[in-house]
Amino acid sequence: MRICRIVDRFPSSKRIKGDLAPNYYYFSKLTVEKGFEVHVICSRSEGEKKFEEIDGIKVHRVCQIRKYMDIFGSFAKKVYEKVKEIKPDIVHGHQNFHFGCLIGKHKLNSKIITHYHGILDAYKYADFLPFSYNFKRALYDRMIARYYFYETKFILKRSDHIIAVSNASKKHIEKYLRKPISVVYNGVDPSIFKPIKSDIKEQLNADYLILYVGRAVPWKGIQYLLRAANEFKDSNFKVLLLGVIRGDYPDIYVKWLKDLAKRLNLKNVIFSKQVPYSEMPRYYSAADCLVLPSYPEAFAKVVCEALACGTPVVATNGGGIPELLAGTKSESLLFKHRDFKELAEKIRIVFENPFRDLKVFSWDESVKKIVEVYECLW
Repeated sequence: MRICRIVDRFPSSKRIKGDLAPNYYYFSKLTVEKGFEVHVICSRSEGEKKFEEIDGIKVHRVCQIRKYMDIFGSFAKKVYEKVKEIKPDIVHGHQNFHFGCLIGKHKLNSKIITHYHGILDAYKYADFLPFSYNFKRALYDRMIARYYFYETKFILKRSDHIIAVSNASKKHIEKYLRKPISVVYNGVDPSIFKPIKSDIKEQLNADYLILYVGRAVPWKGIQYLLRAANEFKDSNFKVLLLGVIRGDYPDIYVKWLKDLAKRLNLKNVIFSKQVPYSEMPRYYSAADCLVLPSYPEAFAKVVCEALACGTPVVATNGGGIPELLAGTKSESLLFKHRDFKELAEKIRIVFENPFRDLKVFSWDESVKKIVEVYECLW
């Protein structure tokens, strides 16, 4: 069976950088190992090869995505042309990157799967930049979020099958669509993510280390973590915001958070760039806890990575997070969204009663379920 996976970016020569790139790589690699012919179509950055084979995966890089609307324009056209050339049995698109195939579906002799990594109506619950801080950006974000809802609904409706990353995500889709939906969790690579010795805490000169991993956008809820940190200034702790400084998101979000930290007189918050994917276990292993204050979150990859490294997780009680923490000690550390005082209480519990929490999500199990979907559709 020939599978064509369509994504935004794919690791070049196995250099995995984070975000959803690990998902794309492991899904593709393990599917190849099960005897499938796997082609990946993705964007092409300057200096990257148009075609290369990585661990048996045939990677086709078609053109650069310079702005969001390219997904529905030049990139969509190039992807569609390449799919017609490859003639796959199944097109497996992630998020909205296979838009061109859905529009030209009637000319493709392929079943189309949409692998959706979010919560469909997230805009109803998510936090946005305050209008008082920057009216133009705040309005833009709200408009884009509403547009994304209708765009995603259109894409899911035209798909032959949907893969959701959690039961929570499936439930939100079913509120608007009646389509066959499978739930497939993401996984982690246990050869990379495991408890290790780390000197990160010593380097930061901290008795306690609170770790956040992700973007600085308001819907990730970092503003509540900062307010929670303001509740226990008496402790020698550091809040490390790993990956918030990055080139693919406006600086205004980081500036907003830095302004908030300044108003709260927080001097123990570190705003950091992303680190190499292979280095992440050093940070997870050093942290007393990972904090994930976002809502709604369909599936938080960082939660799986942290648990694989034995790191307790303090997270919002909503979306797909409770599913991931089920059966762990961290299950008792869930807090109500936006309640920074309860968040502070949960962090204090970890400080006063330190523990390690180990749970591993298997890529093999994830790919097994995806193969079942392929065989059912073929």
